Formats: sequence, C-alpha cells, structure tokens
Amino acid sequence: MSRPASLSALPRIAAAAHTTGEYDYQLRVVCADPSELEAVVQRLKEDHGVREPRSRLILREVELDPTRFPEV
Repeated sequence: MSRPASLSALPRIAAAAHTTGEYDYQLRVVCADPSELEAVVQRLKEDHGVREPRSRLILREVELDPTRFPEV
C-alpha cells in the first residue's frame, strides 16, 4: 500500500501533504483530546514507520482573502 493510501485509511487524519524539507509529510489530525492524539501518534510510529513525529496545535484558523491570487 502506498503511503498516501495508508494515511487515508487512518482514522482522525483529516488531511495530508507531501512536503519538502526535513519531514516527508504534514498531517492534519482531528482529535477530541490529548489521549486521542497520543493514540494516533503511536499508531503512526508502530504501523507506518514514523520515526520522529512533531506536533503543533492550531489555536485558530486565520481567514485570508481568496481573491489575492486571481490567476490560480
């Protein structure tokens, strides 16, 4: 199974992006509490070979003007 397909099969993964730089993927994980996040991280490590997970919490979304890039 490819990595993107295996990621989409995981519960709580809302979005994923393949990135450049130090890490291969950035995941958006939706969890109700810290223990749920811990379970997702543990599963990523055990079942998907994640070695060095890094977490950031989104405090709030920042709305931007969608017309900033009319050519896209």
